[in-house]
Amino acid sequence: MKRLVADEGFILVEGTCPLGEEKKDGCWVDDIIDHVIQCPTCGQVFTCVVNTYRGGGSFRRGR
Repeated sequence: MKRLVADEGFILVEGTCPLGEEKKDGCWVDDIIDHVIQCPTCGQVFTCVVNTYRGGGSFRRGR
């Protein structure tokens, strides 16, 4: 996601924390971390969710 925003021009719509700052002092900032980005060309929205407590996550179209 960080690369998509930095290199491909995707727009960070919202997130649990700033991209690249998912850890603080060696610990995850939350049990569930999510970010929503938007394609600058077509406007499509994508959501990435990571469960740092149980493991797993998803990257999907939409919110």
